[in-house]
Amino acid sequence: MKEKRDLFIELSLQQCKKDDYADSKKVKMHNKAVEKLSKLKDEITVIESEEILKILLLYNDSRVKINAAQFCFEKQVLIEAAINSLNEVVKTEKDTTLNFSAKMLLKNETKSWIAD
Repeated sequence: MKEKRDLFIELSLQQCKKDDYADSKKVKMHNKAVEKLSKLKDEITVIESEEILKILLLYNDSRVKINAAQFCFEKQVLIEAAINSLNEVVKTEKDTTLNFSAKMLLKNETKSWIAD
């Protein structure tokens, strides 16, 4: 399980921040990381996911928090913790791309929870 958590973090950290999109190599790495992260999410069981996600939602990098929160919404686990983590990203993240990603994920997911 630790290997999956560490890989989740590694792949999240390969995703671009605002200033990285001008570098085509970083964008290619970003795209590959997104693909690998999607496959990794499929491999993580529901039981594993809660343990892993509790740690990832508290990680010190917003990219990890955003990916973890998105995964929480997909698996429908730790919803309140995911919302709290995203709210923290919105309040503290200086990178406008990551801040916007957190805001949009919050907006979309809270809207869907209210609709249900």
